[in-house]
Amino acid sequence: MPPLAAEFSAGALFGTALATSGIYSPATIKAQMHLSDFTMLQTFLGASASGALAVHLADRLGFAPIKPRAPQSLGCFAYDGNVVGGALLGCGMAVTGACPGTALVQMAAGLRGGAYVVLGGLVGGLVHGVVAVPLLLLRRRSTSTHSTTPCKQEQQPATTLQDSLRLGTNALLLAWEVLCVLAIAAAEAFRRRTATAPYSPSLPAGPGLVGPVAGGCLIGLAQAATVLLTRHSIGVSAAYGSLAQAVSGKGALVTPSIFPTEMTSWIARRELILAKLRLQMGFQDGQVLQERIRN
Repeated sequence: MPPLAAEFSAGALFGTALATSGIYSPATIKAQMHLSDFTMLQTFLGASASGALAVHLADRLGFAPIKPRAPQSLGCFAYDGNVVGGALLGCGMAVTGACPGTALVQMAAGLRGGAYVVLGGLVGGLVHGVVAVPLLLLRRRSTSTHSTTPCKQEQQPATTLQDSLRLGTNALLLAWEVLCVLAIAAAEAFRRRTATAPYSPSLPAGPGLVGPVAGGCLIGLAQAATVLLTRHSIGVSAAYGSLAQAVSGKGALVTPSIFPTEMTSWIARRELILAKLRLQMGFQDGQVLQERIRN
């Protein structure tokens, strides 16, 4: 399959899975960030457990070697950049009810707030590329110049949890799968205790078509299909930086792993949500709403 066709197919599958799971709802995301509902957590844990297995198999079989990302350091300690970035992302999700991926789904559903989040992400990508990246490169160069000497080579510190704990890949994967299952079970128990209406774990708690665990598994299967089709995993956050570089003239807009995957993902989510609206509201009313959203 041609690379662009593979990227489009992966984006369509991933977008369909995200829309089917229903975690794009701002109310669902805000409830999770306020720790009043754990639907989003269950979905993400299901996606992480199934997706991790797919990535591990692809790497183990040599089909698509996918290595862990290096720590993002600001100069204080190894993961300070990850901590700061995660805190900013969490605050943004609590305020807006959206994340880099679900904002695209909200745009597909006609929610105006999703468009503002996407625009804010592009502005953040521009600021990061223009201001933060040069400063970080300058800091790292000055640090590397004064930290080591040509005569002495220091031992590289561990950069992953696996290296720090000295665990084998299979053991770490098994531990993670067990942890995800236990966390999903704990969240399920919480949902049962706080449910105010007749409850069934197989029914969706929000606008999704399936329950949270099934939705997470669908996202994990979409990740597996992405690895199979493109030999890399899919992620939305990197698209904002790439699009910001394209806007500033420092990068191409159409790249094999960013534009087709994310835009096709957006289109697939949009069409699935519109189809669901037509089923819920009746064909004629849904048809009118569909034309209004598209226009």
